[in-house]
Amino acid sequence: MSEQDNPEKKQPSNDPLHGVRLDRVVTELTQRFSWEILAKKIPLNCFKSNQSVKSTLKFLRKTPWARQKVETLWVWTFVDKNYIPPSSERSKIFLEKQKKIKESRGFNPWLDK
Repeated sequence: MSEQDNPEKKQPSNDPLHGVRLDRVVTELTQRFSWEILAKKIPLNCFKSNQSVKSTLKFLRKTPWARQKVETLWVWTFVDKNYIPPSSERSKIFLEKQKKIKESRGFNPWLDK
């Protein structure tokens, strides 16, 4: 059996949401912020009316764009302030621009770590 076929030696995921359940995300955000603050940060009706974890989970499981916003807020709050969601078009454009800037100016020890 080769090393690639061995499931115990798989590389760890770079995804900060890997292994984190959606109910944990919603619960931790509601504990950190109130429902009203969540509604201001992400204007979703599930945060404004019928404020329960169960109804929020039901909505987020059916609405991928809203789920991504909530998961991104969780990562920004609890894991990494510089996280950019991989499927966001704006993030792809931002990363491409940053790459072009770095390539055009070359390596700068003060900016590139």
